[in-house]
Amino acid sequence: RLCRPRLSGGGRAGNAALDAAKGRYCGLLDDDDELYPNHLETLLPLLENSPDTPAAFALADIIYGTRKEAPRPAPSFWTLRTRNLMPIQAVLFRRSLFTAHGGLAEDLDHFEDWELWLRYASRGGAFVHAPSVTSFYRTPSDTRAYHRRVLTAQRYYPVVQARVKDYVFKGEGQGLAALAPRAALKERLLRSYYFFGLLRLQ
Repeated sequence: RLCRPRLSGGGRAGNAALDAAKGRYCGLLDDDDELYPNHLETLLPLLENSPDTPAAFALADIIYGTRKEAPRPAPSFWTLRTRNLMPIQAVLFRRSLFTAHGGLAEDLDHFEDWELWLRYASRGGAFVHAPSVTSFYRTPSDTRAYHRRVLTAQRYYPVVQARVKDYVFKGEGQGLAALAPRAALKERLLRSYYFFGLLRLQ
């Protein structure tokens, strides 16, 4: 069951959809993102063939306005604790996770999906990763709207990081890979670019 969580009330709409879902597997999809035709056929077998696997995710194209970037490599859970690197639509998970550990944090107006993946990972074990690209994540094409999103993200990073700092992960993030050195450098450069871009807007 696919749903759009970012309506009035933050994660409330997503939780209502998850609560009403009857299927074994669930996914979340924002209205400006898109699943490719191979999304479900790539992720479903990973869950159906591994009864103990709680969730699966695939890589995603990142589209900044009209410019497409190469898919980000799969993060380790240790990287994921400090950076939100898994687009919301890239994950397919068992509904039993929602039943056992709850849904999107309704007191968060941003990064509620990031907190959800970390909570599920800490309580249900590691996600399995498919190296295929099965969706794309879009950011605003308007420069000012994009930087407003970045500014909001910077405010919410410490909020979520404080919430997840005591989460204990099992299996050491098996099925995921640490960021390659070049990818890690790119992330640091992008953060610097965001910072200077925000200064210019003020």
